[in-house]
Amino acid sequence: MVKRHRIKSPLIFKEGKFSRIQIAALEAAANSIVITDIDGIIVWANTAFTRITGYSLLEALGQNPRFLKSNVHPPEFYKDLWDTILARKVWHGDMVNRKKDGTLYNEEMTITPVYFEPEQTLYFIAVKQDVTQKRLDEEQMRLASKVFENTLEGVLVTDPKGNIVYTNQAFQDITGYTTEEVMGKNPKVLSSGKHDKKFYQEMWRALLEKGEWQGEIWNRRKTGEIYPEWLTLSAIKDNNGKTVQFAAILSDLTSRKQNEERIKHLAYHDALTDLPNRYLFLDRLTLALAHAARHESTLAVLFLDLDRFKDVNDTLGHAAGDHLLQEVARRLKKCIRDEDTVARMGGDEFTLLLPEVSVDKAKDVARRILKVFEQSFKLDDKELLITPSIGIATASDKSIDAQTILRHADLAMYKAKESGKNRYWLYQADMSLIAQNRLTLEQRLRRALERGEFVLYYQPQVDVVSGKLLGMEALLRWKHPEAGIIPPLKFIPIAEETGLILPIGEWVLRTAIAQNVAWQRKGLSHLRIAVNLSGRQLLQENLVERVKTILEEEQMEGKWLELEITESVAIHDLELTIRVLSEFKKMGVHIAIDDFGIGYSSLSYLKLFPIDTLKVDQSFIRDSLHNAENGTIVSTIIGLARDLNFLAIAEGVETEAQYEFLKEQACTGIQGYLISRPLPAAEMTTLLNLVHENEDKVPVSVEQPSDP
Repeated sequence: MVKRHRIKSPLIFKEGKFSRIQIAALEAAANSIVITDIDGIIVWANTAFTRITGYSLLEALGQNPRFLKSNVHPPEFYKDLWDTILARKVWHGDMVNRKKDGTLYNEEMTITPVYFEPEQTLYFIAVKQDVTQKRLDEEQMRLASKVFENTLEGVLVTDPKGNIVYTNQAFQDITGYTTEEVMGKNPKVLSSGKHDKKFYQEMWRALLEKGEWQGEIWNRRKTGEIYPEWLTLSAIKDNNGKTVQFAAILSDLTSRKQNEERIKHLAYHDALTDLPNRYLFLDRLTLALAHAARHESTLAVLFLDLDRFKDVNDTLGHAAGDHLLQEVARRLKKCIRDEDTVARMGGDEFTLLLPEVSVDKAKDVARRILKVFEQSFKLDDKELLITPSIGIATASDKSIDAQTILRHADLAMYKAKESGKNRYWLYQADMSLIAQNRLTLEQRLRRALERGEFVLYYQPQVDVVSGKLLGMEALLRWKHPEAGIIPPLKFIPIAEETGLILPIGEWVLRTAIAQNVAWQRKGLSHLRIAVNLSGRQLLQENLVERVKTILEEEQMEGKWLELEITESVAIHDLELTIRVLSEFKKMGVHIAIDDFGIGYSSLSYLKLFPIDTLKVDQSFIRDSLHNAENGTIVSTIIGLARDLNFLAIAEGVETEAQYEFLKEQACTGIQGYLISRPLPAAEMTTLLNLVHENEDKVPVSVEQPSDP
């Protein structure tokens, strides 16, 4: 609250010190005028003051002008001002102040001390001109002048006769000519001789008729070198429309054209091996397929993947892995003809395009590749034997496109890898499509973790009554580089069957914990983060030790972690489940039963488990308002949780009506699109910042269920 002083009697307006005409003149002044007493208290201000600052006269009277301070100036600035006016001297200078709406503005100010006899009263009259726009204009002019002199484009100005009167530094850098060397000369000194007379006639016609011309032109430097240039010509006219000067802005296109070629090369070639990349390979493959169809010839595509390449990166480092890929590229190029193409598709995958070859010839190339891989690779002081798995697919008609034949070769490569590696496999139409798709998914799943293709999304859980954030659930997503987002239902069962769920699950746990710690260290809310445990993970002998180690290494207390298991997993081995969950409870970890209600829902085991939370399955929530049976189930589960002193979290809440129903049932918290879709870490950070600013409350707003 601003401290308001008692307004002293404005003596300056009494006893004839100011006439009505003088006061009216002060009021009509365009500049802001403020009068203060010797203590700096405002006793009068004119209309311009209120217009400029936004404060009314009533808000200003009785206050010290410091309420306008911008905090831009140091204390010494104000000390100098007061020392001057208290010495009864006029102070003049620029000051940055703040308007009522918070906007900063510049004032050019003169403060004049006025001493009245016989009262011996000292007043200060401040006349202030708002020079914000003036200072902005001056700064823009200064910047424009600086840009003009320092721009990378050359600038040349001639008189109406075409004689050069000005050039900037960039002109000298581009042409090699100084201003002194070209002053008074015609710009034809730059002519390259590559353009005919008609070219220049058209240029001048456009310039004289339209007042401008631009285009690409070849000019000559002082050294004699001819170079490409983008030239813009403009006629500068006075107020009467008479041309007084011509201005030329010229850009040297030499580097740009070189860069365009370089960028084009980079866009279609792999940066590590300089081989054609996927885009160029597919382009060439498309053309080759069209050629094969027209000439009734056969082409072959080979898809090559290095066996156990991950071991090289893990043991020798990525630098050694990169060196190996470069050596592989060199060897592959030696195995093909000039008309063939070898490309790097990414990672340790390579493809070869062999136009106009028979199936037998394609097999010969595959055998040649296997042969050259028999020689060890030298990486620094080590020798490594690396083997490839190769898939072969052929095409000879219009019924196949580039993506299809590439996929066939890819499937054949996985078959080669499945059959023992270090061999080639020919794609055959009678291969089971379902088996191949599953095989492809499984093999790529094996490499997804090492290639960093997994990401975690986070979905908030909110208290139904207070709206405050209770925690969040970490949800796994697979961002495949080709297939895009693969839903968990497609790959989690395969991960479970193959045992890949163990390293994937540990990655999820560590990543979620590390992210939660990062949020806590940023000063965001301390929240529990929920992570799902699969049945395979629960059977791990060292699961408790692994979780404890991860918590210690990431420096997070166990109370900020919640582990979720499904009913079916929980009752698979009751004795083991109780023992493991009890160990987690000793560490402070919270336990939740996920998808409660769709399994056995046995009260006998529910009482045995050290549970903190029951999560109501979204299938019940979805139909709770339209299906009386489901509504009863939801009410029963929430009541059960309340009676057993558990938290009840409803999943899949999408509508306000569902929210109100759950609120009536005294459900603890909700999770779903009504609050937020699952968010990647960056977006979740943004939400947490908003929540932090909103006293830990999350705004409720329906979102479309578009998350994969």
